[in-house]
Amino acid sequence: MFSLALSMYMGYSESVVDMGESEREISEPALERVWDEISDDGAYNVDEDLENALSVEALPRGRDVLVAITYVDDSGDTEVVDNVEFAADGTASSYSETPMPDHVNASSRPIGVRYNPQDVRGARLHVGVV
Repeated sequence: MFSLALSMYMGYSESVVDMGESEREISEPALERVWDEISDDGAYNVDEDLENALSVEALPRGRDVLVAITYVDDSGDTEVVDNVEFAADGTASSYSETPMPDHVNASSRPIGVRYNPQDVRGARLHVGVV
């Protein structure tokens, strides 16, 4: 009887831990899917805005997703190249907090941004999931 109770408790505690872990880690796979979708030959083309570069299929279902591309200018300030927020239903709009609001589960990675064929600059891709 004791072993049955112990195994049930262990199974319950593992599922609780796994739920929390997967919640925190949802932005990492979303970040990679977004990058795979918006990159072209290893860089994001600045001529194509994020809203049009991303399909809803690349985003986590049933979640609000914020995507931003930023860079640090010569004075050390963070500047936004582009940003977009996708509501859970897939509608897109811009948002003003840079790069991500505090309440968002976010991940980021370095990327290249192509301004023209000879001009690729370093930037950062941010993806947040609510």
